[in-house]
Amino acid sequence: AAAIYRTLVANDPANRPYREGLAHALLALSDTLKIVGRLDQAVRAAREAISIEQNEKANRQDEKHAQLLDTAFQTLGKDYEEMGNYPSALGTNLQALEIASSLAATHPNDAAAGESIAIAESHVAIDCAHTGDFSRAESHIARARAASEALLATDRLNPVYRRLAWMPNRRTG
Repeated sequence: AAAIYRTLVANDPANRPYREGLAHALLALSDTLKIVGRLDQAVRAAREAISIEQNEKANRQDEKHAQLLDTAFQTLGKDYEEMGNYPSALGTNLQALEIASSLAATHPNDAAAGESIAIAESHVAIDCAHTGDFSRAESHIARARAASEALLATDRLNPVYRRLAWMPNRRTG
C-alpha cells in the first residue's frame, strides 16, 4: 500500500488524500515492522508519516489531520518504547499528548480524543518511570486513570473503555 501511495503522490503531489493515504499506510507498515522486530525500519516509517503530516500547513487546524498526527506520534512513541529508547519515547508521547489535549479542548465530548488522552498519559507515565522520574510518572498515570474513568462512566460495558480503565491501575502497580 505504501508503494502504491508513493507512486500516486509522485504523480500528483498536491493530492491531499494521496498524501494522507501514504501516511496511514506508513503507520500500518510501522506497526507491522515492529511486530516482526524490525524496529529501526518501524521508526523510519513512523517518522516519515509524521513528516508528511507536519508538512500539511494548510490543514493544521483540521481535526482529521490532527487525529492522524496524534496517531503517528503515538505509533512512533511505541516504537521507541519497544526499542528501550525511553527518552525519545517520552518526547514523542508528550507531543501526542499535546495534540490529544488540543483535540479534547475543542471537542470535549469526543470519545476518540478522550481515548487518545488516556493512552498518551499512560505512555508518558511509562516513559517517565523508565527514565527514573517516578513522581512525574505517578502524576501522568493519575491523569490517565481520570481520563479512562471518565470514558467508562459514559458506557460501563464498553470493552475498550474497560481496558483503558484497567491499564492505569495495572501500570501503577
